[in-house]
Amino acid sequence: MTAASDHHREQADEEAINWVILLREEPDVPDVQKEFNQWLAASSHNREAWKEITRTYQGLGQVAPATLSEKDKHSVSTGVLRIGRNDNHRQVFSPRRRFVAGVMALAACVVLAPVIYTRLTADAVTGMGETRSLTLEDGSHVSMGPDTVLRVVFGPTGREVRLLKGDAWFQVVHDASRPFHVSIGKEMRVTDIGTAFEVRELSSSVQVQVAEGRVELSRQGREPLFLAAGDGAIVRPANVEHYDVPVADVASWRDGQLVVHDRPIREVVDVIRQYYRGFIVVRNGVADQHVTGVFDLHDPMAALTAVAHAHEASVTRITPWVAVLSRG
Repeated sequence: MTAASDHHREQADEEAINWVILLREEPDVPDVQKEFNQWLAASSHNREAWKEITRTYQGLGQVAPATLSEKDKHSVSTGVLRIGRNDNHRQVFSPRRRFVAGVMALAACVVLAPVIYTRLTADAVTGMGETRSLTLEDGSHVSMGPDTVLRVVFGPTGREVRLLKGDAWFQVVHDASRPFHVSIGKEMRVTDIGTAFEVRELSSSVQVQVAEGRVELSRQGREPLFLAAGDGAIVRPANVEHYDVPVADVASWRDGQLVVHDRPIREVVDVIRQYYRGFIVVRNGVADQHVTGVFDLHDPMAALTAVAHAHEASVTRITPWVAVLSRG
């Protein structure tokens, strides 16, 4: 599977969970059903993500197959399922409690299986809200952000750190005879040219920011890009976005702060998720709005609320572990 496919599947998984919430809240609104069916038809990734969620919901008893109509049974088999209350089926728990349990279980099914395998095969791991500093055998320093997974592969002709998940800051001891690479997936690599830099894997892109020196950013089948101190880049499957970043703000999380300048809320929330012991859902078109500010990562809920207030949005906590950022 390519990095682009991975990103599309991750996006589909998150959107599917958003649809679970919306269809549960507004099960009888025709426009919601219409938009959901359009989303489902838009890509095979969406359909596969929804099938996985419908299987999980049935396992949780959210929809009892014995009480479905023939039309609904066909919908389940094809992955099209309307999530709502079933008054003919006796519920042991309240709908709200069952829904919350469903969201948490869905998040676990979507996220935990690949994470467990990745962490078992890693050389260095951090947990939620945890940071860690490493000194590699060549003397290079690495600061790992929360929820980060690294694998280190050093050899006589080269040095490679594979960023399997999360965010890391690198202060590299330059050695032209043994180039230092940071790999993200199978198609992207950042090469040190006497450098201090940060690499972060976001939900559907990769962010690179340079504080000292230069890096070479290479992608399979594309011309290499070079970034110097004060340069930042967001690398997506279809394009690369360049921007300027104050050197002092690169990897500001090392000081417990997130400093952002005119960045989309989706990127900011991706960082906050690394500190929040739960699940964050962003809804109602808020994700593409831009925000500027300094946010305290020691208090992720306060940081999330501050991001929301910047665009007259709000944060609703369904449970202590599920937060929904929305507007309206």
